[in-house]
Amino acid sequence: EFRRRFPDFQVDSTSLTISEGGMRGDFDILIGIGPYPGEGWEYEDLMPFTLKAVYSAQSETPIVSGDIVLGPILNASTNSMPWENALRSLGYTMAPTARQVRFDSVLTACHAAARGKGIALAPTWFADKLVAQGEVLPLGDGVIRSDLSYWIAVRKSRKLQSTYGRFRRWLNSAIERTG
Repeated sequence: EFRRRFPDFQVDSTSLTISEGGMRGDFDILIGIGPYPGEGWEYEDLMPFTLKAVYSAQSETPIVSGDIVLGPILNASTNSMPWENALRSLGYTMAPTARQVRFDSVLTACHAAARGKGIALAPTWFADKLVAQGEVLPLGDGVIRSDLSYWIAVRKSRKLQSTYGRFRRWLNSAIERTG
């Protein structure tokens, strides 16, 4: 649907980190999580960034025992949501001996979790998809709230163009449809 409605938009997926000087590059519109892009941009929050903890029942060793997470913790997060706080919000505690393994992305951490290598945090929409596909189980029933939100930013010089307005309305409508 996106390509049909916005054939003049070039879409790329990236994991750029916005540095202290703000976003650099030839981007007109950004969708992100975390720090806002800085001067020259106008932004608005789209929706809260929530997470779920996921793991596989097919693990060779227990990952959870009662309300204690034994690990390994498959960590692809930044320090914006420490694991201890995340687990506590779900009614669990982390075992003091739980080993942590650092991954470069949520995708690789979730891939490892699906193979029984530990427990990972994933954005709610992604965790729900993996659960629906039978790849992982959720830890508990709740979601983990973070201080972050998904946002959309547009260069101030492009904000008044009608294509951006149509895109923003379409994006907000798509978010509402998916809940």
